Amino acid sequence: ETAMGGDGTYEVGVDVQPGTYVSAPTSGINCYWERSTGSDGLDSIIANGNTTGPVVVTIKKSEKFFTSSGCSDWKRRWSTAMRSGARAWRGRAPRLRG
Repeated sequence: ETAMGGDGTYEVGVDVQPGTYVSAPTSGINCYWERSTGSDGLDSIIANGNTTGPVVVTIKKSEKFFTSSGCSDWKRRWSTAMRSGARAWRGRAPRLRG
């Protein structure tokens, strides 16, 4: 499921939730992405990249904006631990250890 489009600026916590996202390779077009604090200028950039290959980006809740241009749509990547935890909790009460 697409979490955000390949082109745009997204506010963390509003337009996109913190987490890890993947963008598929592009066809010869560079995918530029940037995580920023939201202040103006180059000093606001926390991390960025420019590639035609697949991209994996982790957005933290402390960051303000995520921007991408020329990228494929971004999909949320759920960790194995998150998927396992979700399966374990469905329909079962927590077990107390003691």
